[in-house]
Amino acid sequence: MLIQELESATKLDRATIRYYEKEGLITPGRSENGYRNYSDDDVENLIRIKLMRQLGVPLGKVKDLLNGTENFAVVLDAQIKTLTSQIERDKRAKAVCFAILSDNADFATLDASYYLRMFDQQLDHVPNPTLQFREQVPEQIHPWRRLFARLLDYALISISIQFVMFVIFRIRPIPVNSTLYSIILPTAAGALFIPLEAAMLHFWGTTPGKQSFGIRIERIEGGLLSFGDAFDRAKQVFFGGVGLRLPIISDILMFYNYCKLTGRSFWLFARHNSIAPPYDMEWDYRNEIYYDCPVGKRRITLACTLLLSFILMSIATNDYIKPRYRGSDITIEQFSNNYNNSAALINDSLDNTDKLRPDGTWYEADKNVVVLSIGSTPKEENPDFIYQTDSNVLRSITYKQHWTEVTILSPYNYKCRTAAVSMLMAQKGTSLLDYIRFEQMLNAQLSQPSGSFQF
Repeated sequence: MLIQELESATKLDRATIRYYEKEGLITPGRSENGYRNYSDDDVENLIRIKLMRQLGVPLGKVKDLLNGTENFAVVLDAQIKTLTSQIERDKRAKAVCFAILSDNADFATLDASYYLRMFDQQLDHVPNPTLQFREQVPEQIHPWRRLFARLLDYALISISIQFVMFVIFRIRPIPVNSTLYSIILPTAAGALFIPLEAAMLHFWGTTPGKQSFGIRIERIEGGLLSFGDAFDRAKQVFFGGVGLRLPIISDILMFYNYCKLTGRSFWLFARHNSIAPPYDMEWDYRNEIYYDCPVGKRRITLACTLLLSFILMSIATNDYIKPRYRGSDITIEQFSNNYNNSAALINDSLDNTDKLRPDGTWYEADKNVVVLSIGSTPKEENPDFIYQTDSNVLRSITYKQHWTEVTILSPYNYKCRTAAVSMLMAQKGTSLLDYIRFEQMLNAQLSQPSGSFQF
């Protein structure tokens, strides 16, 4: 039978049944589709467990009775003694209450020491009784584990998208502070993760982020979610849980859901009697969440996920600083494209006048005039690069600029810097470290008042 039928037969709630199952008191079978299949023996055992717990028998003793390692008569005899002690204690407590009432004592002036001595004298022979049975199933809300698991999944998919954009398709330039990075990429990553998460929950019941934090999701009746249910769940979380990952909106919505999940007031961030107790979110009503993944397995998955993210991000970052066209045999048009990419990478505030046409000349060069100081202007406002080619392949580039009475550093230095960087990073085997070393060398060279630099 399914768990709904088991609840009806035993009059136990689902959380208690799952708790007993986790503690190993019952072990249901599994059907072909992965659903839990409870037997008549499970029903009888649960009813026996319920009776023993109502009688106050500790859960450990009940488990021993099921395993056959405890004598039933011995357990009952011990419980009778415990209950007798508890009854005696309650009777003495009742007698002390009557004594306080008969003395017309007031709480503000109550001689508590006198009545405590009376209570202790009556209970010298009574051992500490066990508490009345009330099954305490541990709450398993874990909002932070759920949040960090989802953010880890989103981070992994975002890094994967950047890897595909930069390394495979070589899409550039993309300024880091652009709308693409702040809005479009996070939203696109979240939307793309919906079918991926649905597939992973359908086949494995978890994702890399969830596995890292020990979370597994199954159907209420047992077994893995169908792809449709998993897709619907991921979609609801994306829209109603993280607010499409839009700035500010996402933060407010996640805080609201945290309050809702933990039974807190959204405005006061505190729990009150009038506030509803913690409950599952809307996207959890058809499934159950488990937090029982072994710690060792969680740590291995977390380490592998972080390592994979680091590797993908390192490769993507190192590749992003490289221009689109690479190798030694590039044309003037390809160099112009590489130059514009590198210029945007070095300074994302450059306008169109700082870029090269496909033929290697400047856009609107006549408008790019910079006054260096009073009475000091360059002889040439914005000279073009001088290219030397061989069979349409670029072999060398020369850039010359001359000023009279120069008193400050030239703003045209970035042209030399950008050209050199674009050529250096186009070579095979170069990396971010080569770029850093080259920048240091170039800065030292360009800081000289005069001279030439050849690359």
